[in-house]
Amino acid sequence: MKKIFALLFILSLLLVSCSNTPATDSEHANSINNTIDYNDYIISEGIFTWTKAGIYTVSDQKIYHLNENNEWNILCLDPSCEHNSPTCSAFLEPPTVIFSYDNYLYYFNNSNGVYNLCRMSQTGRDRVVIKKLDIPSVSASSQTSTFHISSNILIISCKTYEADNTQTTIYMTTLDPDTQIDTICSGDVSLYKLTRNWLFFVENSNNLATLYAYNTETQVKYAIFDNFTEIMPFLASVYLTEDFKVSWVLMNDGFYQMDLVTGEKQLLKSADNEILSGGGCYDEKYVYIVNTNPYLDKISGIEDEEKGLYIYDHDGNYVDYLSTKDLRGYISYAFATEDYVFFVNILDKPMLANYCIDKKHIGTGDLKWIKINKGR
Repeated sequence: MKKIFALLFILSLLLVSCSNTPATDSEHANSINNTIDYNDYIISEGIFTWTKAGIYTVSDQKIYHLNENNEWNILCLDPSCEHNSPTCSAFLEPPTVIFSYDNYLYYFNNSNGVYNLCRMSQTGRDRVVIKKLDIPSVSASSQTSTFHISSNILIISCKTYEADNTQTTIYMTTLDPDTQIDTICSGDVSLYKLTRNWLFFVENSNNLATLYAYNTETQVKYAIFDNFTEIMPFLASVYLTEDFKVSWVLMNDGFYQMDLVTGEKQLLKSADNEILSGGGCYDEKYVYIVNTNPYLDKISGIEDEEKGLYIYDHDGNYVDYLSTKDLRGYISYAFATEDYVFFVNILDKPMLANYCIDKKHIGTGDLKWIKINKGR
């Protein structure tokens, strides 16, 4: 089971990937929306983060910012800086993850084996320690910790390795300095994702893996899949399209919605398996499916002229298509904003989003790839 979940990140990228239309250079505006947190639609939490002032990502211990000229720039204005020490505004020590909330960027550091929640301005300056994360710790060689932030909620997942036994404890606190750390669950569990006030985690019992949705306010959990080991390879992620309603696309099956209160699952629309392969990624309006990458090309049998990005509404109705045959490499959905949807080449390093589409052109016949450049 441990090996299966270690493949989750790789599979999620492969299931949402693509490779087909000429890209053109263009500007994009910063996305500003007062009601939607677009961090809810990021596949790789902690790698990319959305703010009203722009997009940030972290790669190779360096923070990059996407500017108004469609360029990724290192978050440091010193041309002589080598970006390899804490004195640099773009540098991050492990664990190299970044999140955003309330016009600040949040990150973590490890001081003498103890993790701290830290905060910086959106320029990478004014760094402060918010609080020490007082959780049980063992030697670094026998424990791994991961962090997830959604709005003001912080989730910490600590996996401990002891002889033949592996145990994970999931903790919850907030970004406020004085909030205590509570234990949500412990045992053979695995954190899946955090969005709004919902925590999704997998619990293994009697060789059965169940995906649960846990409401952090009511402290009630709801089972979504009781055969998640079988489901996981065909699923990019699950999404809250409404509170207490979860949606997903199951590869080679279709578009689903589930009412968490009643437990009722509804197949909204079956997948067209002649063109539709790959996981579905949601934003507040559309579902994005890329049907080509090294993994999918071996199993899908989809013709080259039908490979690309397919766009649907949340009910599974077809909206638009964009070929990827002229793009370099294989691309995968990365994140969305109010105005744009961004894609990353899964073979690139650093893994910066290098293409986007303008959402106002979806369904108009004018949709095209926009190239994102790497600046300084």
